[in-house]
Amino acid sequence: MSGNISIAAYVKFSLMAMASMMLGSQLVHNRYKPLDDLEDYVEKEIEKLKAAKELKE
Repeated sequence: MSGNISIAAYVKFSLMAMASMMLGSQLVHNRYKPLDDLEDYVEKEIEKLKAAKELKE
């Protein structure tokens, strides 16, 4: 491996980095709840598209 790092250390570091990214993203998701109002945004965008389509016709 590069930098004279053993395979075991490389794998351990990679697994811990992945675990910390997953934990961090889950914490942010639970704190800010970005998907709670997704249906509202989708409905608004569908209405905008319908209105734009009606204006073109």
